[in-house]
Amino acid sequence: RSSSTVHIFSTTQLTDCIQSKMDSTMESEQGDQEECYRENRPKYQNRVDFCLIISILIVLCCTMMVFSLINYLKLSSIVSKENVISNRIKTVNECLKMNQQLLEERDISSNFVNNNYSLSFYQNKVIPVRRSTDQYFNYQYLNLLQNSTAIMADKFHTRQSLAKYRPSIDSGNQSASQVFQFYTSIITHNHMVTVQYIQQVDAIHFWHDVASFVFLLKSMESLESEQITGGLYFENGQFPDKSHHLQFITQTSNKQLFTQQAIKHSIICALLFEQEFHNSTLIHDIEELEIFLAGNERILPDPDLYLRWLNLTTSYNQRLYAIARRLGQSIMTSNSLSEILRYHHQPLSLATMMVVLIAALFLGLAVGRILCSSYATIKATVNQTEIIEMEKERTDRLLDQLLPPTVAQQLKQCKTVRAETFDDVTIYCSDICGFTNICHTWRPIQVVYMLNGLYTLFDRIIDRYSVYKLETIGDAYIAVSGAPKQLLHRRHAREIACMALDIVEGMKVLRIPNMHDLQLCMRIGIHTGACAAGVVGLKMPRYCLFGDTINLASKIESTGK
Repeated sequence: RSSSTVHIFSTTQLTDCIQSKMDSTMESEQGDQEECYRENRPKYQNRVDFCLIISILIVLCCTMMVFSLINYLKLSSIVSKENVISNRIKTVNECLKMNQQLLEERDISSNFVNNNYSLSFYQNKVIPVRRSTDQYFNYQYLNLLQNSTAIMADKFHTRQSLAKYRPSIDSGNQSASQVFQFYTSIITHNHMVTVQYIQQVDAIHFWHDVASFVFLLKSMESLESEQITGGLYFENGQFPDKSHHLQFITQTSNKQLFTQQAIKHSIICALLFEQEFHNSTLIHDIEELEIFLAGNERILPDPDLYLRWLNLTTSYNQRLYAIARRLGQSIMTSNSLSEILRYHHQPLSLATMMVVLIAALFLGLAVGRILCSSYATIKATVNQTEIIEMEKERTDRLLDQLLPPTVAQQLKQCKTVRAETFDDVTIYCSDICGFTNICHTWRPIQVVYMLNGLYTLFDRIIDRYSVYKLETIGDAYIAVSGAPKQLLHRRHAREIACMALDIVEGMKVLRIPNMHDLQLCMRIGIHTGACAAGVVGLKMPRYCLFGDTINLASKIESTGK
């Protein structure tokens, strides 16, 4: 009968053997790659140099093409946006004309009420101005606003409001101040809608002038609100309450602020203001009345002073209308000139883009040939890289099995794993009863089969719990819970205890191949306490625990029955 010898390696010896084998394999593969590279180095170097030159040319051509395309798109976007600006400013100018028409109808309707509803005044003044307003609404104005949905809806509402309110004026049911307030509220609302409409544009080159235009509209809106609030003072001899007084001061401040901002943002607007108010005392007269109204001193109702207030503010408002229209026309004229200048840059951008595109196509064909000839080399390199990555993954998995994950990660990052103490951990120690007699009576291969089946069972059970397997020495199996991963509320004791009970139950059904009748018995020792832990060794580092807790758990196990 032939005899065979079975060598039983410890875990450290087995790991060293695997690691040395992997190192020798990777060194041999790396040597083969270096030798192949040295043999083909001139060929590789020429290809690399040629690809580098072609790649630089392609990058330059692509960069030029991208810049040309971006320039063309920007020009197209600018032209489109400024066309929108021109159309909206044109629409707003028509809205301003409509508001002026409403201002004229407001003044005439107020005078009609003040003249005690004179029939001649009605026929000579009121009817013509209403007819003029209706004609402007029905034909010119609404046709120009056909692409402005929001303003169209607002103007239809305005026309319906006028049609409902005019009969109440003719029947003598409205006072002059009520007529004035009705028309002014319509004009103020129109201004608000117009400002929202013009603020939706994205101005690029003329944003200063567009901003000044918007500030003018807001100034007119504040002025019209100020007219109504100031009229309440002259009708009652004082503001009805503090809220109206504060409202008047706010409207006055807003009007002045918006006017100053309009002048500040646009040189054209500043020049138009200078032309309109040169050698005029209108602004000074209005400011005197505003200061008087801001004092809120009680006076007797004064129709003449009220009429002077309306005349001054209406005149000032008309001049603001004139400035806004001229500023809008200036923006549209400048916008048209800039569009003509940009139009000549678009063909140049297209031509540059086409030239660069053709050059890039030729260079792309050249690089394609080089890449095809280099495909085999690149593929071989990729395959070698994949093999190296696979070996690295296998090494990492082996290291994670030999050390706790947190410790293994620190070692892979070349960090020093510092020793630490744990105040509360639970140690598990176990061995097989009569293992020495089994080793004397059994063949070595049978002992190996038995231990393999036993430790496979233990490893499967330990995966269910927060327990780390420290090591196995012969038939001794040592594990810990609470280190290096600490558990709250002393849960480590429960984890070890439950694991030990599962191991005991598993031992009852464990059967060794070719020894089905054998029933193995175990001794288990468990103890909870403090310990120290750290990584020891350089060649094959191990995570070890030290302290009386480990010794006491081992003694409990060895003295058990």
